[in-house]
Amino acid sequence: AQQAQDAAGGAAQQAQDTAGQAAEQTQDAAGQDEPNATQSAQRKAQELGVDLSQVEGTGVGGQITIGDVENAANS
Repeated sequence: AQQAQDAAGGAAQQAQDTAGQAAEQTQDAAGQDEPNATQSAQRKAQELGVDLSQVEGTGVGGQITIGDVENAANS
């Protein structure tokens, strides 16, 4: 019975470790490849020729919104 508990505990820890690594990789990829912007803001930036790396986001968690993109285009 103890071996079964140990095996189950080990499997749960391994699953947590794997999930944590996946989250870190996702954050790394997002930070390197795409700015923190909504998809609609990314499309609007492409339409208006706005460089999202130069836009400060005012949305939740600093996310760039369409309004931020439009303000950057008008300034």
